[in-house]
Order: sequence, then structure tokens, then C-alpha cells
Amino acid sequence: MKPGWSKLGAVRHLLVYSLDSNMRLSDAKREFEIRCYYWWVSEFEREINNSFPNLRLFKSGYGRKLYQFMQQLSNRDRVTFARARCKNGSAYLVDSGDVMTEEEQNLLDAFAGFFMKNSSLDEESDCGNQTGKPRRLANRLKIRKVLVSQFLGSFGTRCVDMKIEKEWDPQFRTKYNGWSVSTQLIIGPKSGDIRYRHIIESEASIPHPSNPGINSPVSTLSSGVTWIVNEWEDVFDGDVEEVGRALVRYVGYFFDVSPKLLKGLDLQLILPSVATSPTTGPTA
Repeated sequence: MKPGWSKLGAVRHLLVYSLDSNMRLSDAKREFEIRCYYWWVSEFEREINNSFPNLRLFKSGYGRKLYQFMQQLSNRDRVTFARARCKNGSAYLVDSGDVMTEEEQNLLDAFAGFFMKNSSLDEESDCGNQTGKPRRLANRLKIRKVLVSQFLGSFGTRCVDMKIEKEWDPQFRTKYNGWSVSTQLIIGPKSGDIRYRHIIESEASIPHPSNPGINSPVSTLSSGVTWIVNEWEDVFDGDVEEVGRALVRYVGYFFDVSPKLLKGLDLQLILPSVATSPTTGPTA
């Protein structure tokens, strides 16, 4: 099943603002966040209905804990928990008038308690593999080389710009609906730690108020959107290729759904002066 979002989200949110030329940036940010809620719910439902094809691949960290916790739940509770996790802190709650139910909050609390406990796989990450032989965590140089290579192999032709010099966390820029979408690969200072995020902002920039030597985007729609899990911890040397393939797959899910998430939220509709200027414009 190709990644998408629920019919409810498609009906409710692909129509909102699509013809509204007076939309404010704050409205667009809220609408985008609500659309992401529906997308995340649909991704969780896809995982549940297909026996967790992505979550079960995590070997440690948050993704593994999420998978292990959901294995303990009935199918009904899995769906309830998934919706609760997507609701938590989302603009969807304010917009819809929905509330976090007692059942949903209990499941979130149960997961928080579960997360604090070590699992056998977490212990394996700390102590070595199941044979008792120590395993080496991947170093930053290897992680960087593999991730950059795999990203370029999958999405290089879509990129309009990139920063892959050693002094930068690798960053690749694409464009959707007039917005600049920067995908940042964050390789942590601790060996074996990886995160990523998509930043959606205007191409137009102005000097940063605190550091005039650096330009900042005039407007930002989202400072960080990802698939339902975007981090890997304690990645071992032999697992880097597999993690790279997973990261590229999750990035692809977002790229595939981006036209729906951004439909009617085009930069030129919200801030036409910003959309036509590469260097200056009003602040957001």
C-alpha cells in the first residue's frame, strides 16, 4: 500500500484554503500541522495493518521501544494509541474540538513508563550482540559517507542545492509548491546516533538579526517534519547500510505525500512578494 493519508484527512484538508488568496502564514502553518496529523495517523494504520514492516526493523532506541510496546496491545488499542500519539501536542486538537480521552491518555502514560525500562535489545546495544562478542558502533565518517551516497542515489536528481562539505551536517534542498524543502541529516556527536528532519521555508532570505553575516529565511512553514520515527540510536558498524536504506525510504514517504500536504498552501498564495524575491521580503 502506497503511503498516503486517511480519507477523512483528504476530504477535510485538501479543500481548505485551496482557493483562499488571503490566507495568513499563521493559518498556513496550522493547516499544514493538521494535515501532518492525518498523514501520521494513516502511516501508523499502515504499519499496524501490515505487521509493522518499518517499525520492526528498529534494533534499539525509540523506534524499537515503540514497536515492542505496540506488540503488547490488542489491535484496537494499537489504533487508539497511534491516534493518541499523533494528537499529543498537535494543532489538530484545537482545530477539531476533539479531546484526549482517558483511554488515550492511559495508553500514552503506559508507553512513557515502558520507555523507561530496558529491553533485551537495548541491553544488546549496551553490551554487545547475543553471542557475547562486542560489536563496534559505527563512526561518524562511515555514517556520513553511506547516508550521503544513498540519499544522492535515490533523490539526487530532485535536489536544486546541497551542502555536503565536512563542516556541515549533510543537507539537501528540493522545492515543492514554491517552498524550499531542506532535508537535514543529523549525525550525533555520540557514535552510532542518526536523526533527520525536513525544514520547509522560503527561498528568500534576509540577514540574521543576531549575526548579519548569516542569512535566514524570510518565512518558515515548518522547522521540522518527519515520518513517525526519525532517529536511530547505537547503530552498529554492520547496520549502517540497512539504516541508510530505511532513512531514504522514510524521506521518500514524505516526498510522495508532499504535494497533498502543501496543496493550496503555495508560498506565492500566502506571501507573493516573498515568492518572487530571492533575497529580501517582510518578516514572518
